[in-house]
Amino acid sequence: MKSSKIQRSFILSYVALFVVVVATGFVVKNFPTISADTATTTTQNLNHVDFSASVDGNATIQFTGKTYKVVSADYKGVTGATISGDLTGCTTVGLSGDTTGRVALTSSSSPFTIKVKDNGSGTPPPYSFSLFCVKPVPTGVAALSKVHFEATVDGNAKIQFTGSTYKVISADYKGASGISITGNLTGCTKTALTGETTGRVYLTSSASPFTVKIVDNGSGTPPPYKFDLVCVIPLKATSTTTATVTSTNSVTAYSVTLKHGFNTIAAPNDSGVYDAAVLGTSPITDAGMYIYDFNRLGQKAWRSTAKNNSIPYFFNQVGYYVYNPGNEQTLSLTVNPSAHQTTNEEKIKVRRGWNLMSIAATNVDRKLSEYHINTLKKGVDNTCVTDSCFTQVTLRDLLAGDPATSRAYNYIFEIVDSQTTDATKAFKSVKIDSTNIDTVTIPAKTVFWLYLFE
Repeated sequence: MKSSKIQRSFILSYVALFVVVVATGFVVKNFPTISADTATTTTQNLNHVDFSASVDGNATIQFTGKTYKVVSADYKGVTGATISGDLTGCTTVGLSGDTTGRVALTSSSSPFTIKVKDNGSGTPPPYSFSLFCVKPVPTGVAALSKVHFEATVDGNAKIQFTGSTYKVISADYKGASGISITGNLTGCTKTALTGETTGRVYLTSSASPFTVKIVDNGSGTPPPYKFDLVCVIPLKATSTTTATVTSTNSVTAYSVTLKHGFNTIAAPNDSGVYDAAVLGTSPITDAGMYIYDFNRLGQKAWRSTAKNNSIPYFFNQVGYYVYNPGNEQTLSLTVNPSAHQTTNEEKIKVRRGWNLMSIAATNVDRKLSEYHINTLKKGVDNTCVTDSCFTQVTLRDLLAGDPATSRAYNYIFEIVDSQTTDATKAFKSVKIDSTNIDTVTIPAKTVFWLYLFE
């Protein structure tokens, strides 16, 4: 029975791009969610760099854009250094992901500077950490939630932060005075440390409960400490927006309005036929926005320009998300004359797992029998790209017959209200059975999800 492949609850997105709850109470497992590690959040663009190395001695390391430079005078050596990501355009960073307690952010403004403290063993230990951009350029985006903490601390202290409160949990903690805390981290899943200048404060747990370690300065005089914990991965759902795509010239260009947050896009096809123009995506990426598609190459995973995946075109029948970290913009997308969808390339390749699809026609609703697709043949590797691995069918063909034996899950999930954070309103579940398979239509410009069984 196909029901063995189905769970009774939808999976919560890590950045809450969407949560799907439908009247059926069922969903195929592994509902696709956009990972929080894609350099986006529900509030703004968070560029970051990930760094790892084996460090011998005390090292001061500066980071600029995609590069690093060792500037410490008593630095002895480094091996196996790797860096990925980009901080270009960032004005303030936070430190996250260090578990040794020996890495400190000594300058949160550019050039961003990290100090690695020698462990004294003579054996170079490995260090791994991330620098997250918490104040990118351009400005004008929503501020990230955070807490600001100040105290005069005597001794080694471990402090846990939850919501708008803190708790001292260190066994050798001696005392503190002048304590103040402002802000709130409620609903946050990951934080970064920023604004600390002593080099003696470490973020030892960036996941809740967020834990900071303060190392005694050994002078007998309790020093004052100030720092911020900034939320880099919020939990609260954001609304998505269905992009309004209108034709400004049926041959050369289309206008698309993209609101702050997530938008869905269906590439338009004014003619209603499959010899359709392909739109270039560069105006969107040039504007600092990110494009997502799902399972396009059979990996059952998101591709994203935030991960440096190449998504140069919007194709008809494919559904896309666009994340706009800034204010609403209207952009002009131009047709690429050399990339028209013809023959088999005109149709989306539907693979096992979830498929993010769309109705390309601008003004024409589609019956299931009018929606032509290429479907992966049974027993074929999901990542196959050659035409011989696919068979041409209609959406009706795919959904026909007994739901227990058909190739596709007999529900289509249309994204109908992308303004709401209420999952029960964001999606319309359309059950397909023998009573409506010939009458159901999918509205023009709709982006929807379809699941193909193994």
